[in-house]
Amino acid sequence: MVTRLYIAIVLCCLFSVGIQAQQINVWRFGDGAGIDFNSGTAVAMPPGPMNAYEACASICDNNGNLLFYTDGVTVYDQTNTVMPNGSGLLSGASASQTLIVQKPGDCSKYYIFHTGDHMTPADLRYTMVDMCLNGGLGDVVVAQKNILLYNPCSEKITAIKHTNGTDVWVVVHDLGNAQFRSFPVTAAGVGVSVNTTVGSVHNNNCMIGYMKASHSGQKIVLANTFCQVFDLFDFNATTGVVSNHVNLDAFTGNDWYYGVEFSPNDLYIYTSTTWGMNKLYQIEVANPANFTQLANINGNYNYGGLQLGPDGKIYMARGGQNYLDVINNPNTPGVGAGYVNSGLVLTAGSFSQMGMINFPPYQVNPAPQPQFVDLGPDTLLPCNFPPFQLTPPSVCNATYLWQNGSTSPTFTVTLPGTYYVQITNMCGSGTDTIVVTSNGGPVPTLTVTGNDTICPGTPTTLTAGNYTSYTWAPSSGLNTTTGSTVQASPLVTTTYTVIGSDVCGSDTLQFTVYVAPGLSGSLGGDTLLCTGDSVQLTAGGGTQFQWISGTTGSSPVVTVSPNVTTTYSVVVDDVTTCAADTVSLTVHVITAPVALFSFATSACERQVVFANGSSSGFNYLWDFGDNTSDTATNPTHEFPAPGNYSVLLIINPGSGCADTMEVQVPYIGSESGDVFIPNAFTPNGDMKNEDFRIFGPVECFYKELLIFDRWGELIFETKHPESVYWDGRVKNRIVQQDVYVYRLISNGTVPDRFGTIAVIR
Repeated sequence: MVTRLYIAIVLCCLFSVGIQAQQINVWRFGDGAGIDFNSGTAVAMPPGPMNAYEACASICDNNGNLLFYTDGVTVYDQTNTVMPNGSGLLSGASASQTLIVQKPGDCSKYYIFHTGDHMTPADLRYTMVDMCLNGGLGDVVVAQKNILLYNPCSEKITAIKHTNGTDVWVVVHDLGNAQFRSFPVTAAGVGVSVNTTVGSVHNNNCMIGYMKASHSGQKIVLANTFCQVFDLFDFNATTGVVSNHVNLDAFTGNDWYYGVEFSPNDLYIYTSTTWGMNKLYQIEVANPANFTQLANINGNYNYGGLQLGPDGKIYMARGGQNYLDVINNPNTPGVGAGYVNSGLVLTAGSFSQMGMINFPPYQVNPAPQPQFVDLGPDTLLPCNFPPFQLTPPSVCNATYLWQNGSTSPTFTVTLPGTYYVQITNMCGSGTDTIVVTSNGGPVPTLTVTGNDTICPGTPTTLTAGNYTSYTWAPSSGLNTTTGSTVQASPLVTTTYTVIGSDVCGSDTLQFTVYVAPGLSGSLGGDTLLCTGDSVQLTAGGGTQFQWISGTTGSSPVVTVSPNVTTTYSVVVDDVTTCAADTVSLTVHVITAPVALFSFATSACERQVVFANGSSSGFNYLWDFGDNTSDTATNPTHEFPAPGNYSVLLIINPGSGCADTMEVQVPYIGSESGDVFIPNAFTPNGDMKNEDFRIFGPVECFYKELLIFDRWGELIFETKHPESVYWDGRVKNRIVQQDVYVYRLISNGTVPDRFGTIAVIR
């Protein structure tokens, strides 16, 4: 509804028309690998910082500009920098899939759905990224980080667009049973899942493998590597129910299925096998008995995940290689699909791993989204109107273009006419127009009456006229800021602005209320007195004095000898109008003070904590003997170097009731050399030297421990090297006797440490 004084602009949602597949135009995956499709073809990118063995996902804006990417543990922004709060996502570094889903109705917010792996808790969690934060580079929302949805969950995640065209189903699978869970994601958030029991049981050791939805959202295919499960289902995008199980393994034969993907036309399924013989199959969806084996090579952990690109080709990860395999014509049956081994070479220094980038299948060919930028209806204003602003709600990282070329977020309307705005941000672009007309008419003159001079604190009544509604400012000294009549009681001379409004317009008037000068009596500040002492109080600032609290009389100077803490007040006057003032001070009476303190060394011996045990103290001054001081009651202090420091405490400094205590404080401080790292351990079950642990004040200098095998593969990682030890196992099996490399990462206080450890069985 548009009124004469303002136009309410509603910007519920901002989309461009005809969004294509640009949201998946930049891929980040594997060990620093990247591909850019914005030119129309796949171009290898310079190496990035992420090293994802499996799960990884990225997202672009609607123009193909990279927003952020993740391996399910760390979130990187478009500058390849870890986002604020972007580390420490609770998922498995070796989970099969991680998925990014845009929040429906809000193109600036994205959910990252992530799971555990076979070495971490099997949790399904989500984390929110808000691209309006951090200057448009994005930030992880702390209040929506690592939100647990349920467990136990396998490592599979896919997403399907709801039939309403807006909401999304995020589909996962339980461990230990045959149950699917379809979580609705709406503008309100992540809802309660729809659960369906159908198909094969996923045993607890069958976490690994991919799940993908068809691009139409009508089918789901999944693979369980170690349980040799390869299943196809129907999906109801209205209800979230999974049905009609087809066992594809019955046609291709028992194998170690891992990656899965649909062709662009959804007529074919592609799957890769791994662990033993690496194979690549094409299976006809309508007739699974009609399948083709496109490739077959020896070698463990070589064929990996599959992903359809925006160029219509399917790319397959190759574990530890500097290239990807490519299926050039995935809509063509049989060998005509055009499989090419090492079809895309990656940039030197970057490598594919087992996992491939993972996108919601509907992003490959998304439906157009409606435009909605509303400036309200055309408006007829009944009178000559004052200037008013068109003010759209704030849209993060947006640019504005008004009809006259202005790029300001707001526009001031001064005359009837046609006005429009085009708003553009990461979501796209939208435009709306409004026509403002007026039939003319007079605008009355505002009037204000009242006493313009008062004594401090004495009210005066101000009355405005000629309009039907009024707004007063500032609010200081007023009993209300609306209405024709207000009570003004300012303590200092104040100019009030009142705006009168009615159907024909508005007017503004200023009215100054002068506050007559008054006395500013003086008595001094509070003071401290020992028991039995006396103090002289001297009042000033006037010619007449009357003590009204603590003592009596009319002399400006009095001498008191209080036994308890007492407040003294005196009225100061000079017999002129608005002259009287009342001032007070408090004499604090205390027993003789005693300075006393103790000290203790804090964790890591970096700081000394002082405990103040003084009596009758109100103020404190600490001299630490290193040219620094503090006034805290119980300070904590870090000395610049080891040594003995003479620490002095003065209580009630500068008063007649002061006391001191001086103590020699030894300061040692911890050293990184106190940390001892063994070079061997024997995980052989004899209960002696069973794990690799680091001794000493580890937490004082180091924050993370990484262990690699001789081929450089990460086999153990902990962010708590002081309390979490390696038992020599990888995937629940003790490693072979060999020499392994460790890296102990510093918390910034000392250099990282590197070395080797021998596992002796």
